[in-house]
Amino acid sequence: MPSIPPNIRREIVLTVGILLTTIIPKVVQVICALYVKQLYHTSILSGEGWVQELLTGHPKRIQCELGVTKQVFNQLIHELQSMGHT
Repeated sequence: MPSIPPNIRREIVLTVGILLTTIIPKVVQVICALYVKQLYHTSILSGEGWVQELLTGHPKRIQCELGVTKQVFNQLIHELQSMGHT
């Protein structure tokens, strides 16, 4: 088997080192995401209290939880109230 010149060997080692330092952390991150679970629904509130928490909290949270923006939710509530719902 032919001998690899020292400068080429050094480049190979550096390349492998760079790949390992970038790939291994990503692999660990993916594994952690799959196996280490963090609770998502942590509010102790339910019903009207939970809705009020969504309305007064971070604007993106209501969209994440209900699938609509705060403005659309308020329009929906207004529409239901105009139909006689409470």
